[in-house]
Amino acid sequence: MANDPPFLLIHGEIDEVVLISQLERFTEALGQAGVNIKFLRIPKAGHGPDILETQSQGTNYISEMVKCLN
Repeated sequence: MANDPPFLLIHGEIDEVVLISQLERFTEALGQAGVNIKFLRIPKAGHGPDILETQSQGTNYISEMVKCLN
C-alpha cells in the first residue's frame, strides 16, 4: 500500500449530510490499515463544493485534487 496513490478525502466543515466525525473515524481506520491518506477540510463548506459561491475554497479544493493525482 505504500506505493499506492493517496486516498483523498475532502469534507466541508458544515456538511449536514455526512458528519465530519464519520469521516474522521474513516480516516483513522484507513491510516491503521496503512493507507496513504490526504484529508482536506474545507471551512464554511457544506456537502458539495460550490465553487462559484466560495471561489477561494474552490481553488484550494481543485489544487488539492490535482496534487493528489500527480
